[in-house]
Amino acid sequence: MPRRSAADLEARGLGTIPRPPSARLEPSRGSADEQTVFRETVNSKPADYFGVADVPMLEAFSSAVIASRVIAAQLAAASTPQALAAKRGMAQFEWLVTMQQRQGRHLALLATKLRLCPQGRLTTRDAANASKGSKQKPWDE
Repeated sequence: MPRRSAADLEARGLGTIPRPPSARLEPSRGSADEQTVFRETVNSKPADYFGVADVPMLEAFSSAVIASRVIAAQLAAASTPQALAAKRGMAQFEWLVTMQQRQGRHLALLATKLRLCPQGRLTTRDAANASKGSKQKPWDE
């Protein structure tokens, strides 16, 4: 028997059945802001996208988002001319830029592991199929 495509299964009503909103994952810890980011992230995907085993990684992602926002706010305050002219103002600014870069890398890593960004959803087979589809060189178009 041939495999059915996802579109065919959904057309017949046999596709994935979303969980009701009450069955969505909930954070077990974190501030109100972190819990809000957690819920926004979970609600941005289909109900069956994340499992219970993903909760710790989702909580880490939520914490990283809030930390990134805090660093961005501190960087905005530290980049005023008055703050830069103050004693140790430039050192504080450079330290915050470094922290923002580290937090950005951490956030990108977590997003990729949770398959939130396109890079995390692309498999080697998908990339190979995409490259086979276009035989024409970009400069020949």
